[in-house]
Amino acid sequence: MGGEIQLTDEQRRAVEHFTGPMLVVAGPGAGKTRIIVERVAQLIEERGVDPGSLVVITFTKKAADELKERILGRVGSRAEEMQISTIHSFCNRILRTYPDHHPLGSHFHVLDEEKQLMFIYDHREELGLAHTPRERFVKLQAFFSECQENMIEPEALLEYHRSHGSKRIEIVAAKAYGKYLKLMEEKRVLDFSGMQWQVVKLLESDERVLEDLRARYRFLMVDEYQDTNPIQERFLELLAGDEKNIFAVGDEDQSIYGFRGSTPENFLGFEDKYGAEVVMLERNFRSVPSIVDITQRFMEGYRDYPKTIRPVRNSKNRVFILDNPTHQDEPRNIVSIIRALVDHDVIPHQGYVTLLFRSVKHDAVEIMNELRREDIPFNVYGEGGFFDREEILYIIQLLHHTRSIRRRIVRLSNENTEHFESEFMDLTGESIEIIKNMGDEDFRSLRTHEEFREAGFTDHDDIEKLVALNRLIDSELGVLERYYEILEISRYPHRLLERGDDESREKLYNLARFSSIIKDYERVSSEPTVEGLMEFVRMAMNGSVKKYDQILLDNPYSVNVMTMHRAKGLEFPVVIICSVFNGKLPRKNRDEQEDLSIPDELRKSTGRGDVLEERRLFYVGMTRAQDMLIISATENHRGRLGYSPFIEDLLSASRITSDKLGRIDPEYARIEVIKNTCEVGDIESMETFRMSFTELNTYLTCPFRYMMLYEYGFDVPSTMNQIYGMAVHECLRRINRRLMRGEVITDGYIHELASETLRDLNLSREAFDAFKSKLKRYIEDIRSRAARIISAEKPFSIMRDGFMLTGQTDLIIENPNGGLELVDFKAMTGEGIEATDISLQLGLYRHALEEDFDGFLAYTFEDSEWHEIEPLDDVEAVLIEVAGRVRREEFPARKNDFCRWCTFHSICEHVAGLYGTL
Repeated sequence: MGGEIQLTDEQRRAVEHFTGPMLVVAGPGAGKTRIIVERVAQLIEERGVDPGSLVVITFTKKAADELKERILGRVGSRAEEMQISTIHSFCNRILRTYPDHHPLGSHFHVLDEEKQLMFIYDHREELGLAHTPRERFVKLQAFFSECQENMIEPEALLEYHRSHGSKRIEIVAAKAYGKYLKLMEEKRVLDFSGMQWQVVKLLESDERVLEDLRARYRFLMVDEYQDTNPIQERFLELLAGDEKNIFAVGDEDQSIYGFRGSTPENFLGFEDKYGAEVVMLERNFRSVPSIVDITQRFMEGYRDYPKTIRPVRNSKNRVFILDNPTHQDEPRNIVSIIRALVDHDVIPHQGYVTLLFRSVKHDAVEIMNELRREDIPFNVYGEGGFFDREEILYIIQLLHHTRSIRRRIVRLSNENTEHFESEFMDLTGESIEIIKNMGDEDFRSLRTHEEFREAGFTDHDDIEKLVALNRLIDSELGVLERYYEILEISRYPHRLLERGDDESREKLYNLARFSSIIKDYERVSSEPTVEGLMEFVRMAMNGSVKKYDQILLDNPYSVNVMTMHRAKGLEFPVVIICSVFNGKLPRKNRDEQEDLSIPDELRKSTGRGDVLEERRLFYVGMTRAQDMLIISATENHRGRLGYSPFIEDLLSASRITSDKLGRIDPEYARIEVIKNTCEVGDIESMETFRMSFTELNTYLTCPFRYMMLYEYGFDVPSTMNQIYGMAVHECLRRINRRLMRGEVITDGYIHELASETLRDLNLSREAFDAFKSKLKRYIEDIRSRAARIISAEKPFSIMRDGFMLTGQTDLIIENPNGGLELVDFKAMTGEGIEATDISLQLGLYRHALEEDFDGFLAYTFEDSEWHEIEPLDDVEAVLIEVAGRVRREEFPARKNDFCRWCTFHSICEHVAGLYGTL
């Protein structure tokens, strides 16, 4: 490593560890991400380890993306051969790599938490839950996930409840759990827990797959190991095998996800289970000494791995307790402190301040209202509020208006006409008055221009809109198509784009988010209808489901508001922990028994939220602070006298370290706070801009469409051509991988493969047989053309300053002469090949892979033809230009051959004067 990287002795010991198990106990701010990055570099550069044998697992996609970026910057393109991802993504990849070894094949859908809940609610009758109250479905969702995380077979659960005389609700839930697992397999869907269990079952039952994975992935590195649950622990144990090359990094002090099934038991038992070497990282590079000292003392006596966290930074700053007379004084006092910090140049702007809460939804409302009153901008994370946004309420009501049944499903108010009165439809006052005076069904019965005129409507534009809207009642359009028809009829997005202010942009982001919710619903529903969507929406609006967050524009000059759970892994110059009140933090355990809990006899772990986890949560919140930590307390919270036990602990610690802890009397807050000086430098940093090749090509085709799809995030209906193209690529990928492994491909296999991948398309018998013939033709062609298949779907990244392009190649082969050829698949005939992006595409692939290729080819599936392509040379200039234009938010409309099929065609034409045309 040439002494280029300065590491502590403990860090170096972890970085230079080679084989066998190691546990790295990393306190807050200990640089654990740096350790993982440097260990990867050490293994590849110093030990000569094949990058393809390295696995790095994190627990959020954002963390995985950032880690991959850092590793790419450290070891270059070799990082692309590594598996750097969340554990869910890794499991997904395993199942899709071995589709012939499990019942789901590769044509399955993964349900995130939102889609999982939609799936359960949409199939409630099949699950025997037709009469279950709406508010119980979130609990059932968590119960199904927890059962799978603990690998509980439904028969065992049902037998337990029957033999122990359990309550009816427990037996109903156990039966529903069994039906849920069968239904998921039948529908070829998996939730996150089920996907992990499917992988564990595969590895436990298929020795060939297990040995193949162990031979390939020889070095496992797992970040945040304390957040693993029982099934993840089992998966990692199976993968590690006898070699036990598993490198676990974590901190039991930061285990705060017991409510999700995570448990510190896996982390605490790692040393004995694997006979692991242990390295303690106890130096804190993040926080000033007072914060380190106070938080260290706060956790003393509550740790399984005793550690002495020591600060690296030097500062005389102190931790403060803001002593509010009552809880009602807290909002005003906190906001006055924020103003004081800025007014006295302690911090450059409010963006340096982060307010942390136990719950934003329940604890932050009054403080956010005070921030609004004082015109202090803030970014809020985790508040929910999506279904309270006016634009969402109105589009919901307009969708509801187009339902085919007469029964009302959702209601906004007694009048139920806000959606017509609002700016969304932009109707005249006269038309609004007529609608308000008509009965709902009388109004919905109008269809023609003449009928509307007879009802008293006179404005031509209003009549045009309302005729089009009411005709949707009889339409056979899908839900998402109907949604876009309403947007088109109202021309609401047109007006929002014309305004272009932040408020309008936020509305567009939220409308885009709702399009994703609709598409998710259509994916999981057997028969998606407006009525079915409205049932789910009603449940969500009643607060019966997990909160959907509204999208607000982030402003780096705004105060951050978030939960302590969400802040984990982050750091901020100034942290104010709010509402540390008696009875609120720590939150008191509820006395009532949870009626959908897993029996202890069947549980694989004891990972449950408790008082110790509350302490760890508070510790995590405090250790986010770099320069300044203020804890807001009161001795009088809603009649509960006395401080939070955590405040008592801090005050007790202050008797030993009185120079480190201060008390703030709100009347003198300005004087006391100014004694602290914020030493953290500029916090504004430009995040890496990530773009896939598909996104790049969309921008080059039409920047305006790119903006709608990828900047705002609108989801559009899938076309038959897109579904067919994905089926072609999936078939060729699986055939290529089978050929690489030397496996036989029979006619029966081809038939099963085609049936599986084309199941979403209603092809005729002739078209289906023709598809199989094309697959067979491809197998003949590739066998004659390729002496060896080098890779199928090889990932790549191109990194430049602040920009990262990602993608994957379809195929790399070695020809009979020993040269490499790069192949891209197109689900089309060769007639239209020149109109595609193929020259740029292959040029980018060549640029990214940095290999010498003898040939560049496109294979057009529909006519089974091979085409020699001359790749574009100066792709670097294209990347720099596109990245710069996207950063400058240049999204002009560009006319092209696909305009007439584009969902955003009329919007594009309407605002072309604003964005320009190319």
